Amino acid sequence: NGKHLLSTKSLLLKNRVIYLDAPITSDVTNEIIRSLLLLSAENTDAITIVVDSPGGEIQAGLALIDAIEFCPCVVRTVALGNSCSMGALILAAGRQGHRYVSAKSKVMIHEPLLGQGVCGSTSQMESIVNNLKERRVTINGLLCRYTGQDAETMQEATSYDHYFSSEEAVAFGLADHVVGKDLFAVIMGGERNAS
Repeated sequence: NGKHLLSTKSLLLKNRVIYLDAPITSDVTNEIIRSLLLLSAENTDAITIVVDSPGGEIQAGLALIDAIEFCPCVVRTVALGNSCSMGALILAAGRQGHRYVSAKSKVMIHEPLLGQGVCGSTSQMESIVNNLKERRVTINGLLCRYTGQDAETMQEATSYDHYFSSEEAVAFGLADHVVGKDLFAVIMGGERNAS
């Protein structure tokens, strides 16, 4: 089974496709960044990241976003399934005009959450809350830049778990195109046909 997964991953990488189908952790992010480095060293053809993730660690996601933004190749993103929280931010971080969402996908944004089981002194809790506030400013700033929405609209949109259909995600600016029958062609490097 592990051997099959390895061969599938190798085949996808050969076609310049990276699959993000797990919670976002530093291990997951590091693996994707390594793949981006290897593929960008081969040539400057576009790279596709397929996103089906519930979100995850903020710092790990921001590291991946840095890699996407500064990659010398066009990084195309495709939401397939659920692109939630940091997964939605990674979708939106793809190159403008090359961000896709499949017809039945859901995209969700919200403000940073406090981790489960957090405890400590009053000073420690104040530090955690201040850090979350800083992260909210960072994340909302990125979302504003990627979507073209203003700060007030974004603050309101991220104040709760805000779910978007594929069409709503495009209208809000989290993606550029909804894809249906040409989904596989888009993932494998083709551009969207008119639908």
